[in-house]
Amino acid sequence: MAVSSGLEASVKRYPLQELLELRRRDEESAATAWAAARRRVDLAEAEAGRMASRAAEVRARLQRAEQAADSATPAPRMTGAELAGRAHYLTRLRDAATRAAADRDAFRVGALATARAEERRAAEAFAGKRGAREASELHEAQFRAEERRSEERREEEARDDAAGAARHARLHRP
Repeated sequence: MAVSSGLEASVKRYPLQELLELRRRDEESAATAWAAARRRVDLAEAEAGRMASRAAEVRARLQRAEQAADSATPAPRMTGAELAGRAHYLTRLRDAATRAAADRDAFRVGALATARAEERRAAEAFAGKRGAREASELHEAQFRAEERRSEERREEEARDDAAGAARHARLHRP
């Protein structure tokens, strides 16, 4: 059986210590969740950037092909199949540019927007958990301050009692 020192015996246990520890763990969990959500946003933004670059690249290729087709006059020897092939190539590039732009836009309003919304919710949850932890720590600090004031009052009363007893003893000596 361990014997507690006078210092340990004089320090009163904070009655809501378990709640404070729970709030600290909740805040840590919320911070971890927020960091994970932030990583997902970063990944989604990187993917959105790649998709935007891809859409711009396909659009630029289409514009170059259209300019080349417009500037080239059909040679008298160009066959119908060659003309149809050029038209088919331009159609494929237009379709690819349209798909790339649609994929980019769908990703922005879908996955990227979802990741950002989740990150906002995680940040709000973290802020709430941090506020709860701070409130508990403030309450603990107030509890500790009140305990110190009570201990100081007890010590002062004990000194007053000792001084009063000494005075009484001096006055009532035989």
